Order: sequence, then C-alpha cells, then structure tokens
Amino acid sequence: MTALRRSCLCGEVQFEIDGPLMRASHCHCRQCQKGHGAPFRTRARVAAANFRYLAGEELVSFCESTPGRHRGFCQVCGAPVLVKLDEHSRSAQTDPGAVALYGVALATLDDDPGRPPPTRTRLSSTRRRG
Repeated sequence: MTALRRSCLCGEVQFEIDGPLMRASHCHCRQCQKGHGAPFRTRARVAAANFRYLAGEELVSFCESTPGRHRGFCQVCGAPVLVKLDEHSRSAQTDPGAVALYGVALATLDDDPGRPPPTRTRLSSTRRRG
C-alpha cells in the first residue's frame, strides 16, 4: 500500500498513514459537530503504528473532549488532526484495542484514498456538563 499524505489547513502539520483506513464513517454526535463546525465529521480509524508525523508534531495541541478521548488540533489554523483514545474512553471500555487506533478526519487527506465515501452514521452523543 502506498502511504497516504495528510495535512492541516495551513500545511504546517503534515503526516502520513502507511496502512489501511478502517471503519470509515460519518459521525453526527454533538462533540463532532462542535469540533468540526459542521453537521457531521467524516473519519476513519488507522493503526497508531501506521501514523507518522512528517512536520509540525510540536504544533498539535490536545483537548480531552470526553473522558479518555483526546482531540488533536493544529495550534496555527485550528484544523482537527487526529483523535487518540486512552484506557478511560468509552470505546476502550468495550474494545481495549481501541487505544492502538487513531481517528483521522478524511478531509485532511491530500492523497486520494481510493475508497468510496463511508455509509455508517452515528447520531448520539454523551455530553459532558459542567
């Protein structure tokens, strides 16, 4: 498989994925709507071992949007870069292997992934209050 190159809006953060995109989906939860400023986020999962920064890793800041879910954004342009899960995330509670995966926004792909758009949707979200 040829590595897929990705970048943020300003191009300061660049990375590549050298492995398959998995479980592509559209997520309509409130967290994704707020995080992307859109009605949904189109994303796929990738193995963390297949993700490599090419430039700007130090420009990525993380926000814990829900317990155990860390959303990474470019400090320069604010574009979403990736989502990391830790063992406290709801996903890891049901699938411990989830911590070895990153969520990536498909819109950040600079190369054509050669796949049709995803069809799965998620319509619910647990909101953290306070």
